[in-house]
Amino acid sequence: MSAETDIYDVEGAIEAAAKALFPDQVKVYTPGGDVELQKVRPRFEVIAVLGAWTGKRLTAAVGATTLVQTRECAWEFKLQVEVITESAIKVHREYVAKGRAIMARFCPAVNGVSLLNHQIMHPVATLSSSPTYKDADGFYRTTLTYSGKVSVQNDKWDALVAEENL
Repeated sequence: MSAETDIYDVEGAIEAAAKALFPDQVKVYTPGGDVELQKVRPRFEVIAVLGAWTGKRLTAAVGATTLVQTRECAWEFKLQVEVITESAIKVHREYVAKGRAIMARFCPAVNGVSLLNHQIMHPVATLSSSPTYKDADGFYRTTLTYSGKVSVQNDKWDALVAEENL
């Protein structure tokens, strides 16, 4: 991957970090994942949406010159964890509880561990969960929604600046 992708694919980095928290025996789908997982139940779907720039800028020196660039380096984000199970309320509630428990440790578990180029800033607030029961279609779905701010780690800009100056 290029340094540009490492830094600016913020959604992909957040999704991969969130997915890494789930145990291997649990099926987790992300937008870049295997489409066959969309058919598996029970499963979690993890989707990150990058929001507005927070106004924070980073000043980066370009090479050994005195040229300085300022760049956007922090944004709002929303993370949705979709819990999808067969239409069995007991199983569904167990998976919703499992999703909440896993996401409760999101920030400390990913910063500097599976999220290396970015940092999630505390707090990641739980907004709401909205259950949808579709007995006729054979599944239940609950959306767990989290929001927060994400920034690029200050030491990650050097690789991008070096790549741009090749």
